[in-house]
Amino acid sequence: MSELNVFIVDDEPIIRVGLKTLVNWEQFGFQHVGEAQDGKEAWEQIDLLHVDIVITDLIMPRMDGLELIRLLQNHSRPIAVIVLSCMDDFTYVKEAMKHGAKDYILKPTMEPDQLLTILISVREELLQTREMKRQLTSLHKDLENQTNVNITLDEIRAAEPLSRNPFVIKAFRYMDENYANNISTIDIAAHVRLSRSYISDLYGKETDESLSEALTRIRISKAKEMLSKGELKIYEIAEAVGFLDAKVFAKAFKRLEGCTPREYEVEAK
Repeated sequence: MSELNVFIVDDEPIIRVGLKTLVNWEQFGFQHVGEAQDGKEAWEQIDLLHVDIVITDLIMPRMDGLELIRLLQNHSRPIAVIVLSCMDDFTYVKEAMKHGAKDYILKPTMEPDQLLTILISVREELLQTREMKRQLTSLHKDLENQTNVNITLDEIRAAEPLSRNPFVIKAFRYMDENYANNISTIDIAAHVRLSRSYISDLYGKETDESLSEALTRIRISKAKEMLSKGELKIYEIAEAVGFLDAKVFAKAFKRLEGCTPREYEVEAK
């Protein structure tokens, strides 16, 4: 793992020196690349020094920490911010967190272990954010370049009003193409390269439907097509759409459609 560049911003020289010497940066995968006495001076250096993490005070002349955080939030490259705070300016800390600061350190109680714990946590989150942004960019390009697919975006939206989030679309496609197999949310997460909890939360927020419910709905939709044709027995259809147990299939079918598979088959003829 390459070292992440850390930049310190504080109008008190003693604080800057104290932070710079508080930990062995290189030993833990970080590099102290510079410092500034206010936000304006920091902003002028951040791109030049390829800064990854900014540790900044909040109350400073010319440009304060809050304004610097706002600028960093609109930066094309994700940059993490850790706030330095005194006991009496916690209102500013809450405002900083609202604008995207990842954590804060109280100056009077600053300890090496505390700083390292925060830095390592922020690093993990920052690297994940950058990886997600890279994947999103890649997926958007794939979707723009894709011309011969079984399910187009319009067809996806016709089946369910999904978001434009490419991770959601990719998860939906995977389920639609693999519904006949014994797949689970673990398989879906592995396919989209996100943790199971993250893709589950994301899919639920974007579609108002859990991954498990979406997969069941897809399977039942495919089963309805087969039932309408009347070419297979019900237990054969259950197996064909990914249900290992015909009773579980029948129960899921009735829950979603309000009738049994047999009743649907008769009605469809």
